Parts: sequence; structure tokens; C-alpha cells
Amino acid sequence: MWLTAEETTMLDNALITMEHLYKTGIVNIHLRHLMNEQSFFEIEYSIGKVSAQINRTNESDCDDEEIEEQQEKITFTLSMSDIDDHKRQLTFCNVDLQKNMIDKKILLNEQLKLLYTIEKIYLVLIKLEEVGHPNHQLKDYSYKIYDQSGKINKILSDLKDKQDNIEQELEQAIKRRTIDFESIYRDLEAHYDRWIRDLENYRYESRLLKLFSNRQVMIMIILLTISTTQNQIQCKFLEKLFSLKDLNNQKQEQLNLIILCLIHYLQSLRIKYCNLSRDNIIYLYNKYKIEYGSSADTGLQNLCSFLKDLFNNGKELLTKNTMINENQQFLITLNSQEQIQDKIKIDNDIDIDMDTFCILLNIFNDRLPADYQILWCSISTDDDIRLFFSRVRTFRYLTFVVMDIDKMHHRLRELLLNEKDLLAKQSEPHGPIYYFSRELISSSKGLRSFYIRPQYRNPSQTYSQFMSLLRRNNFPSPQIQIIYGTSGVGKTHRIKTKYKDHNTSCVSINDRLNLSSLINTFLSLESKISNDQPSIYFNISIHAFFKQLNHALFSLFVCGSLNDHDSGLTFSPSMATPWRFVMEIPYTDKCTKTIKENFDQILPILSIISSNNIEEVTDANYQLYIGEEEELVARFLKAYENRTIDRVLRENLIYDEEFLCFDPLTDHNECRQHIYNCIEKYAPELPRNKIIELSFTKFLYRRIRFFTGFYYCYNMTIERLGSITMKQMINEAKNLTQINFSSNEYPRIYLVYDPDFSLHLLHNNWQEVPSTLKSLFDNRDPLKTEEYRNKNYFIKCLSWLIDIPYDTFETIMNETKFILTENFAYKLFHVHERKLTRLPLIIEGETGVGKTFLLKFYSLLLNSNEIYNKIHNNIIPRIHERISLWLLKYIIKDILENEPNLLNQFLQRIESKLDDIENTNDIEEENEDLFQEENQPINYELLLEIKESLKNSKYNNNILRIIWKTILTVSNENDDKIVEKLVVALHEFVTSHLIDFPLIEISIQLQKLLNKLYLPTVEESIEIFNEFINHTCFKPLFYRLLLHPGVTEKQIEDFMFPISQLAEQIPNIELVIFFDEVNTSSCLGLFKEMFIDGTLHGINVPKNIFFTAAINPLINLNNDFQVHRRDYIVHELPQSLDNLKVSYGILDSNTLTDYIKQKISRFTVTSTRNTQTQMPLELYVQEMLTQSILQAQEFCEIHLGIIFFLLKLFEDNRN
Repeated sequence: MWLTAEETTMLDNALITMEHLYKTGIVNIHLRHLMNEQSFFEIEYSIGKVSAQINRTNESDCDDEEIEEQQEKITFTLSMSDIDDHKRQLTFCNVDLQKNMIDKKILLNEQLKLLYTIEKIYLVLIKLEEVGHPNHQLKDYSYKIYDQSGKINKILSDLKDKQDNIEQELEQAIKRRTIDFESIYRDLEAHYDRWIRDLENYRYESRLLKLFSNRQVMIMIILLTISTTQNQIQCKFLEKLFSLKDLNNQKQEQLNLIILCLIHYLQSLRIKYCNLSRDNIIYLYNKYKIEYGSSADTGLQNLCSFLKDLFNNGKELLTKNTMINENQQFLITLNSQEQIQDKIKIDNDIDIDMDTFCILLNIFNDRLPADYQILWCSISTDDDIRLFFSRVRTFRYLTFVVMDIDKMHHRLRELLLNEKDLLAKQSEPHGPIYYFSRELISSSKGLRSFYIRPQYRNPSQTYSQFMSLLRRNNFPSPQIQIIYGTSGVGKTHRIKTKYKDHNTSCVSINDRLNLSSLINTFLSLESKISNDQPSIYFNISIHAFFKQLNHALFSLFVCGSLNDHDSGLTFSPSMATPWRFVMEIPYTDKCTKTIKENFDQILPILSIISSNNIEEVTDANYQLYIGEEEELVARFLKAYENRTIDRVLRENLIYDEEFLCFDPLTDHNECRQHIYNCIEKYAPELPRNKIIELSFTKFLYRRIRFFTGFYYCYNMTIERLGSITMKQMINEAKNLTQINFSSNEYPRIYLVYDPDFSLHLLHNNWQEVPSTLKSLFDNRDPLKTEEYRNKNYFIKCLSWLIDIPYDTFETIMNETKFILTENFAYKLFHVHERKLTRLPLIIEGETGVGKTFLLKFYSLLLNSNEIYNKIHNNIIPRIHERISLWLLKYIIKDILENEPNLLNQFLQRIESKLDDIENTNDIEEENEDLFQEENQPINYELLLEIKESLKNSKYNNNILRIIWKTILTVSNENDDKIVEKLVVALHEFVTSHLIDFPLIEISIQLQKLLNKLYLPTVEESIEIFNEFINHTCFKPLFYRLLLHPGVTEKQIEDFMFPISQLAEQIPNIELVIFFDEVNTSSCLGLFKEMFIDGTLHGINVPKNIFFTAAINPLINLNNDFQVHRRDYIVHELPQSLDNLKVSYGILDSNTLTDYIKQKISRFTVTSTRNTQTQMPLELYVQEMLTQSILQAQEFCEIHLGIIFFLLKLFEDNRN
């Protein structure tokens, strides 16, 4: 924002910005609420910049140069927060102005007034937008605040010459701008008042208009307005609503969507005696459509006529009903919320229980309610309350209900009670109204206590009443399937395999319920399905906002429509084709309630209306899924149990070799039983839930594949190979399923397999290896064999495991300066094993234990076969190698070698530069062509050397750039056609690489150069080449997002979208995503969906994404002395995520010592004899430095609390 130099002050900054706003400032206001986006305003100003451009012409032997001055404008934008800062600076600087700076003081004071007036204009436009004025939606307003006449500049220039009355003249000139903006503000206020007045008048004339909110009225007017090239509001709105593109060129599709949306608004009124057929709505649409440019009054008039014609002016709603008690206001006193000891703490505001919904449903004993008959006070505004009581006064034969009175803001509550009192005083009849409250008392004026019959509290009776009303009004009953069960029992998998089909969309209800997004999903799905039954799967999180969710479900299933008051969107399920809803009900084992009691408490409305469509998923009726992997595990577990696994290969009489094999198991129950028996017998300490069972089985499958490899199948010599390895495999699967690195007691003996499943052993102490396992290695420690001589044992084992070359592993470790201690080796082993099972990893550990760098290092190892593969690999860009080969093949061979003269000049010029590369100057010498020798033969020896160096990528980027610059310079001096050919070739080469290699991430400057519509000049082509080789990066393979309570679901979606897109484009690459401090987030439900269900808002996440996360543990120290906060503000993980947790503790003293020694051993110093040589520290210096650091660490632990400052070295890339 600021044009700040070191010597300038705050006053200078404020005055400089103020001056530029008076010279070039333009206010831009953008209204975006219709698109469900944030409206905003900004101020743009520009600064002129004079630049000189040198044009060279080569029409003669001498170079002519033309110098042109170009006026460029650098544009700056002040955001809303920047504008607030600027106003603050002006306010503070006002007192710092000197007495002789009267002109500055005038300018400053008036600009403050001007900025406040602009803010008032913005706020009144926001009011017009939010209140639903159809002509103030999705609009951009631009107001010039600079001095257009130039009068202010003239006065300021005259100020130096004369002083008489000049200040007064300046003040008057500036005030005119403020007065103009004040006039704009008053006009907009008048627009607002006129719109509110017109709405009231038309609602008085057409009572049906009262049944819609202001924003619903606005959207219907937009739908009825004809879309033109000048009016794209309707088109953009529909494109956003239905996630479409280029709808403007699809007129028939646009009309279909308009009619679909209108039908949803009209259905929501629940008026039976009307023709809502598509043909009739199209007829009325054509009859009452609104011409573009019509006034808001015309729009209201056409909409009212449309509704009157369709609904016969709402006479059905005005038919007298003997069951309705007119002019009555009843108070329904709910029981006070009792504190039950074992009540699950799910929602801080879930105060609508089963009783409340039962009573609410029974009140409507003649017809099912519509959404406009219920006022949910917790989300209502002033306008909502006034409009609701206007309906009560108009439709006296309808029943109305007021909910959530106790949760209202005191100001709104006072408004509601005033409206209640006015109803009590009026003599005209009104509809009966019921107030639900736990706090209001029946002695309140005008209220009668409502007697609640016992059957009104009975869920079964209420369900019968609900179904009776549906039949009586010819409404289809909602098709709802409830799936519930304990956490981790397999509810999601059950739904996906039994209930989900190609017409099913998944909606995840996490920590926040976005009604606008939910309605978008419904409408989009309906627009794509013609004849089939639409289906929605609700994946509900235990962290969902259940109060809001119950409101939404009541509106959808009981009132027949779902309305978002903020956006004005409406969805009403079709009565001709009923929707099917599948609901997954969350549960946590940490409560003492049964599954049914939990369901009744968190979703009482569903419990009432879908009591006959409930399926409980249990371990008995939905057991472990058996696929190919599970069958293989069961097959060899059976062989282990019956001891046939120890067979060895025998040769038959005619010397035909066979191999060991076992028949597949065809009975899934048998497979399941073998796996269950194994867990119960060898791992009884593991918790029994689907996630643990799945984790154990997948870890075991990884190992049991050994029995399909040649090492086992062709075993003829090793006795008991099968049983020994199987016993070890079961132990490993059990340990890996619930490993714990918080202490130093984690298991350290593992079998490691190379790609062919030969056996290797990872251990840290040969003496602790079981004797039976030693026998497989001839009782010799593999660490001491020739194969491991002069090699790091941990690197060797991990490179086998990850299937990468040893040298590649070592290279990555050295490049990243990663220190591989024993502890980190076993953590890497576990991370990769977890990744191979396709289960996410959640690390619990203190800040500074190395979680981030460990996972980042692992992501490089994971993709090293692709990164370090040959150049023919089409995934990794390898820009340096590819552009070297391009220069060789397409430039030198295909172009220069066909132009001997150009080739000769190029070789002559480049030779001197290649002879002394280190001293090469990037600036071309103007007269270097004078040193060229005429008729000199082509230096084929140099040409061969260049071609060989390009072929082997020996030249660095600087030399490549000089080669390209020299080629272009020589060509530009000789042949324009060759220049054009070269420039086009480079442009095509670069752009094709951007398409072919999604991992390329280009600079902003290169993007600008490539986006130019004209052919690049020689200078631009050189710059393109330079930007491409020097400033083009690879997109990362490791992504980290630091979570905090302010992070929203939208931000996480925006973070995930490009990563998912990249993963889909390159399925051979494994991307690692790390969510740090995930339990500080308020979006835990979304993480449960991604980690466990593998979806993001119902859309499948690519399989080549490995999810990892970190959580901070709760720390309570016994002593009162500590430096930092006592604990972290964290949320409890959902139970399913809790099963993915692995604890990382601080490094023990031995590991810390090893880490520091390895780190210090890499420190180097510059040699005193040769400054180009780096030498390691002497051994005694290394030892002294190690001891000093360890003593400092010990001192900090004892005297300053637990501070892991040393582990920051782990993430430090410096020596």
C-alpha cells in the first residue's frame, strides 16, 4: 500500500497516498452476494513511469538507434483494510502538520470526509443488495474521486505565487467532490426507501407476496427478467447455481433451468389446487416475463400477476377451517433443560429434543405446514419478524409457530414481544400462533397456556399423525433410510456397497451446515437426472451443528422445502418423483447411551418420521469385507493353523519342478473366521473395531505376499520357513497397528522385503533377534556380511522397503541434510508401511520433534524413482536436460546446420565465451562482430564439442542462455525468417512443456511473456528462455497446511482442489499432504470424511494422495513452574480418527547425542590454504561442540522447562 522509503515517515506516507488519490483515484464497488461471495470495494490509483526503449535498425552497415520515451502506468489497489489504515494514518497525521501547511490540512480533512462518504455509499449499496433490490445485484460501480477538471491542481500550483483567499478557493473546490458523493449517497438511500415502500405496497395488494422473503422475491424477479447481452445477471446466477459454463450460448438449457427454479419456489408454498406442470409454468413465464431495463416496480407488478394467475390469488389459504382457533396466542412451555450426567456433549446448543418435535408436529392437525408458517428466531432478522407477523394477520386460517425465543438477541426479542402485544390489541382476526419457550410465563399479556396432551409427546402417535397428514394432502411420504451403529463398525462402507448408485450424490454434514451449498447440490442433481429417482447420501459428522441440522431436516421433510434466508435459495422436492435419502448417523463410544438413545437425542426429527426405516450395522450383521487381499491373508493363516505352511519343494521322479501353492478360499465366512481367530489368539489386546481390523489385515497382507514370491515358493532347503516367518509377520502387524514412539520401548525387529520378496532383516541388536529368526539367516548377523560393508544399514533396509536405489536414498539425504538416526529410521519404516496400507497417519507429538521434515523427506523418497529416472520419463520436467537436447536436435541440427553461414558466425562468437566460462560477461560487446574473420572455415571440432556437451547436459543454465542469445543475435543480423523460425520454435517448446508436464510451475513474468498476443521480439525471446531455465520450478510433492480455529471448510477445499487436480493428472506420483495441528481446527468432521471415507464433500479423493496429520497433546505438568501455556486449546478427535493416531515422543538422550554428532560432522570450514576448499571440523572440535550443546540442552530442561530448541536443527537446511 505505502510508497515507503527508509527515510520517510508515517506523515510522508499518508500525504503521498492522499496526493495520488486526488490525482488518479477511482472507487470500485463490487456486489457479489447473489453469487454467495463477499461484496467489497477498493480504490485504485496509478503512478506514471517514464521508460526509454531503444529500437535498433540494421538496414545499413551502421546500427541506427532510436530512443522512444514510453509513459507507463503502475496501478496500485487499496483494499478495504488498506483504506481503513489510510484513514487511520490521516487522522493521526492531522496533528503533525505544520502551521504553514494549510493546503495539506485542507486536503487531508476533506479526503477523510470523502472516504467516510464513500464508505456510506458502500454500506447503503450493501443494504440494497441484502434487502433484495433486483437492480442492485451482481453489479459493479465505479466512481472517480480524482480531480477531473484539473482545477485543484491549478489552485495548488498558484498557491506558491499568491496567498490571498487561495485556501478558501481550494477548500470550496475539494468540497464539491464530497458534495457530489453525498448526493450519490442520498439518491441510493432514496432507492432503498422506495424499494421497501414498494414491497410493502405490493404485499398489501398481493398477499401471496408475503409468503416469500425479500431475497426470494428478488430471485424470482431475476428469473422472470429476460437475459440479454447487456444483462448477464440471470445467466451468471444460473451458472453459479448449477455449476455450468457458457450458459449464454445455450438458450434452451437456460430456459429449462429458469422453469426448474421457478417450480421449486412455487412448490414451496404447498398450495394444492394449482397447475404446477412445466407447460403451464412456461406459459405463465412467457406471459409475465420482464423486459430488461424495467423498473423494480414493474418487476414486482409482473411477479404479483404471475402468482395471482397461478394460485387464484391464494384463495385456498383463506378458506375457513373449523379446526382452527382464530385470534389465539398460545404459550407452549417446554421442560427446562436438565443436566444429565452421562449426556453426550455433542452440540452446545441442541435444545430441541424429541418432545419438542412431537408437540410441534401435532399442532398442525389439519394440514402439513409450509416453511413460512414457522419463525426460527435464532436465525431471524428484523425484517423476518415483521414479515412473519404480517402473514399471521393476513392468513387467519393458517397455524403459525414461533421457535427458539429463548435464544434470541434481546433487541430482536423485544421486537417480537412488541409484535405479540400488537396482535393481542388488534380487533381484526388473525391466525393462531404458538410460542415455544422454556422461559416465558403464561401470565404474559395476550398469551394462553396450551395444554399438551400425553399423546402429543408420543413418538409413535406423532409418526401416525404425520403419515395421516401426508395421505390426506396427497403428499408422498419421504423415503428416508437410516443407517446407524457404533463408531468404526463399517456404516459408510455398508452404504456405499448397498445403497449408493450412479444417481446418488454424497453430502457431508460437518462442523458447519452450508444451506446454500446444500441447495446447490440438490438443484444440480435434479437438473442432471431426467427419469431416474434422485438419491442423496448424508454423511453426518459427530461434530455437526445438530440444532441447525434438525431445523433444516424439519423444513425439508415436514414443510416440504429447504430455504436459505441469507441467499434466498429454495429447494422443494418433486412430488411426482420422490427423492431417496440415506442418512448415516454418527456415534461415539465415549458416551453411555445406546445407539438408539444417541439417535433420538442428536436427530429427534429423523427418529420420529423415519422410525420404520432403520438399519443398525453391527459386527454380527456386517462383518469384515473379504476381497482379494483378505482372501490371501486368510488362505495362509489357514495354512499356518494346519501347519501345511512349512512344506518345502520336492522334485518328482522325472525332475519336473513344481512350486508351493495353496488353493484359494471361496467361502467368505471361512476367510473371515481365520482372520478373527488370528486377532483373538495372537493380538487380543487390540481394540475390536473395523478400522483396527482393517489396519491389522492390511499390514498382514503386505507381509503375506512373501508366500507368493519365489523365495518361499521354490524353497527346498529351509525348514519351517513358513511358520517362522508367519509368526514374525503376525507380531509385526500387531505392533504396527498400534505402534507408539512416545518412549524408547518400540519394537525394532522387522522383516524387510525387496521387490521380489526376498527376506532381509531390520534390527538394532542381533542378540535380541529370536533364535528361530536367526536360523533363517544361518545364525549370522546380516549387518556383518559383505553386502553391508561401508554402507549405512538403515539406509540399505529402507531403500529395499521403498524400492529405490541405495545411492538415490543417500543423495536425497545429503541434499536435504537429513540426519538418519535409529529413531528416525524406524519412524520412516512405519510411515511407509502405513502408506502401503492406504490408511492415513496422524502423529501426536510436541512441537519440534521433527514431524514436518520427516514427512517432507519421506515424500522425496517416495517419488525418487520418478524424480531421478531417465529423461524419457514423461512426468518430471527436467528442464535443463530437455532444453539442452532441444537446442541440439531442433536448433543446431535442424536449423543451423542447414545454414552454413549462420553456423560459422555462431561458432566464431561462441568459441571465446566457452574458452573462459567463468569470466563470461552477460553483456554483448557492440563491436564483437569486427573480430570475426571472413571466409574462415567452419570449426567442426568445436561444433562436435558443443553437440556432445548438449547431449550429455554438461552446460549450466548460464551457458545455455548465452548459446541461445548468440544464436538469436547472429540470426537477427542476417535473416529475419530464421529469427521468426527460432522465436516460434522456442515459444512452442515452452508452451508444449507447460501442457505435457503438469508439475511445472512457471514464474509470473514468464506467464506474462507467453500471454502476449503478438510474436515475441528477439529480446523477449531471450527473456523467455532465461525465465524458463532459471525461474521455472517444480510443483511440490509435499503439501503442508497449518490449522487453527479460524480455518474454514472453504479454505480447506481451496487448499485441496489444486492438489487433487494434480494427483488426477499424474497418477504415478504419490503426493503427501500434511495437516499440522489438526485438532485445533473446528472442521474435524471434514477431516474424518477425507481420512476415513476418502471423499471431500462426497467427491472421491484421488488414491495417490497420502494423508498425514499432526496433533498436539494435552499437557498438564505437576509443578507450577513452566515457561509456556499449560495446555493447548484442542478438540477431541472423532473416534474413527483416534484409531489412526501414533505418538511421537521427544528424543531420548542416546538418540539426541547421535543426532547432534551426525549434524556436527557435516559442518565445514573454509581452508586457510585454499579458499575454494571446504574442510570438516577437527575431531576434538566436534566432540567439544557436541558436549557443549548437550549440556546446554540439559540446563534448559532443568531450569527453563521443556523446550526443544535443539530439534529446530532438524529442519535447518544450513550447515
